[in-house]
Amino acid sequence: MLVVLVLSVVITTYAYGHGNASETVGPVSINGKSVSLEISSSANDPELAGDRQISISLLNHDTKVTLRDVTFMIHAERGNEFLFDRQFDAEHGFVVFNFISGMNPVTITEEQGSNFFTSLLGFDSRLVHISGENLAEGGLYKFTVTVLEMEGSPLVTPEVFSAGVSISQATRHHIDDPNYGSQYIDVITYYDAISDFAYDPYSREITYNMPFEWSEENINQTLVVHQEFTVSREFGDMLASGFVMYVNDIRLSDDVVIIDDFSPDGRTVHFTIFRQELLKILHETGTDGMSFVIRPDRDHVRQSAVTDNGQFRIYARTDGLESGEEARLTFDVTDVFLRDAPIAASYDLSISQADKTIHEQSGTSTDSKSQHNTAEFSIPADVTGIIHLGIKLDDNERATVMIPMIVDRAVPIPDHIRSTAQLWSQDEINDDSFLQVARYLADTSLDADIIRAPSWLKHAAGAWASGEIGDSEFLKILEFLISRGVMS
Repeated sequence: MLVVLVLSVVITTYAYGHGNASETVGPVSINGKSVSLEISSSANDPELAGDRQISISLLNHDTKVTLRDVTFMIHAERGNEFLFDRQFDAEHGFVVFNFISGMNPVTITEEQGSNFFTSLLGFDSRLVHISGENLAEGGLYKFTVTVLEMEGSPLVTPEVFSAGVSISQATRHHIDDPNYGSQYIDVITYYDAISDFAYDPYSREITYNMPFEWSEENINQTLVVHQEFTVSREFGDMLASGFVMYVNDIRLSDDVVIIDDFSPDGRTVHFTIFRQELLKILHETGTDGMSFVIRPDRDHVRQSAVTDNGQFRIYARTDGLESGEEARLTFDVTDVFLRDAPIAASYDLSISQADKTIHEQSGTSTDSKSQHNTAEFSIPADVTGIIHLGIKLDDNERATVMIPMIVDRAVPIPDHIRSTAQLWSQDEINDDSFLQVARYLADTSLDADIIRAPSWLKHAAGAWASGEIGDSEFLKILEFLISRGVMS
């Protein structure tokens, strides 16, 4: 009993297969016995330097005893990559695969000896080393297992099982954000490997792809698809109070999102897609795989953070901060343990940049759901970039929080707009085509309309597209034309 308990704890901590730590397929009747196939994944063997182990065993479903003298024919894949198709004799009823990251092509070597599973269970078994590119880095491992022989007797009709187990895979993605500088987004997937990761600083969207088989059979074997990403507390745009997720352009319910602000290492956002959600979109998706889009749930980001002691959550919003201008901040103080209900608490608020204090105030927060706390202040003309909102509650040094905000937000311009300006400057497209993107820039950056373009603007557009002048200079040209009535 102790051995089984230890094994289950280790597996649950490190692996999720078809959404589970292990997968059991069956039972089926073989030679008058109720038989099931179990596939399990272990933590890394500390002596195998990052390798991953997966065991396959045949069990008496009623007694849970491993059946001996079994011959398996096993077809294995990782994601969409074929690994091997080979026969294995298992004297003790199970085979342990040790996946090693090496070079292609995939190589297979076998040995008899102790390893994580077999030493834990108290006897030696067959250890099969599978070496190939990135094989130990995690992902979805799928197996088609044909039982040819059981308890030393060949089966008249071989029994076929399909099963899989997913080992978590972590990837780190560097972001050069125009407002928050060098940042990282760490992604952990508990289903399969992701690809084509991208972050758009204008829309604040995270996008990536992941293999997934859209069939009822696969979904019925999938308890959950779990993704998560972690960001620094200094990445203000990722401190949004909520996120939405789309899979293949279909918006998922808000229930899939859980935000964890309690880790000292940063903010972690979990996306947990259960079987019911997968079945809902099964008949609406017309493609293989999952295409993810994750973004804040509001156009104007309302930021949130939890105090160091985990008791309070602060929600804060500004409608744009500009150097030399008056600013207005709205904020709410809520109690985490009361399901984020607004509460009345004494607070000390400060807004600062480095050692420079821009604004301070004290008061008592409102416990009204319809009213918000406010702070009005002037931003000095020499202040730009990241400033910090600091709040201390109930005069408690541990009930503090710090939220980064941006003064003079840089508005990144999508590459396709620059490409269109280049084509117009070279007379490869007409004025109307360029005016479409000029109106986009005016609407998003200048809040005005553009109905015509003077001919000399073509030269400026070419200079901007080639990098001779910057974004702000080109936007100032448009703003000047609008203010003089040349554009309106």
